[in-house]
This record gives sequence, C-alpha cells and structure tokens, in this order.
Amino acid sequence: MTKKTLTYQNKLSFHIRPIGVFVNIVKQSGCDVAVSKAELTVKGNKAMQLLKLGIVPGDLITIEVSGPNESHVLAELVNVVSGGDANENSQR
Repeated sequence: MTKKTLTYQNKLSFHIRPIGVFVNIVKQSGCDVAVSKAELTVKGNKAMQLLKLGIVPGDLITIEVSGPNESHVLAELVNVVSGGDANENSQR
C-alpha cells in the first residue's frame, strides 16, 4: 500500500469533472483506492462518495492505493487533486 496526505489547494472544490477523471483512473488501474478527509474514508471508484466528502480548498486529505503500479497510480491521482489537467480543463 502506498499513501499520500496533502492539503487540497485547488481554487475550486473537488467537483464532478475532476472526480470523474479520478474515478476513471481508479477503475482503469485495477487498484483499490481509498480517500480520507478527517475521520471519513470512501472508495476512490465511487463518484458520489467522493462528492460527499465535500473536499474544499484547505482540506487535508489522504489517498491510499493498493495494487499493481500503485506508485504510478497514486502520482496520477495526486496530479488530479492538485489541479492538474483535469481541473484546468473543467474551468474552461
């Protein structure tokens, strides 16, 4: 298992477009992914559960990945929540 804790710093909340990209990466990876905010942990392949976390700028979140190529998958997921291409495209 590989995990990373980070502060969500995107200008927007973690909304449906980047969540969709996040979920697609998880589903294609074959890994088990969990996302935690405070005491709540949800599966990374469930968009509605991720929305219910209500991640907004300044929130501390943890992403845990277990499975094949977990380090690479974690890096991709961190890029999405850190304001990578998925978030930039969603603001257009």
